[in-house]
Amino acid sequence: MRAMTDRRDDGHEHWDVRDLDQAIDVAGFGDDISLVVTDLDGTLWGSSAVVHDRTLAAVHALQDRGLPVLVATGRTRRSALHLLGHNELALPLVALDGATCEDVDGAVFHRVAFSRDDAQGVL
Repeated sequence: MRAMTDRRDDGHEHWDVRDLDQAIDVAGFGDDISLVVTDLDGTLWGSSAVVHDRTLAAVHALQDRGLPVLVATGRTRRSALHLLGHNELALPLVALDGATCEDVDGAVFHRVAFSRDDAQGVL
């Protein structure tokens, strides 16, 4: 098992991660990683909104290594949680581009909302 990289047509490196520890070592991160953050659409899953088996295995390997994996998305909380559940993933979530954040149990640890007056003023 190994980690490989290749340069695709878009000019970016793409990792084929077969062994997470080796990939982290090759990338030069070592023990410097304390949190992994991922977007959903086009990152954690493609247009089908289904997480690839290797990606799912990588997420679980990160968690097994003790590295927290956090989702950050522009989606609503409800939409993100529905699709994460469909993929059998329970991850802390930053939704609505940072307006609301919650842990795996649903406890909100950050929320920013417009006041009623500000919202009405925009309309």
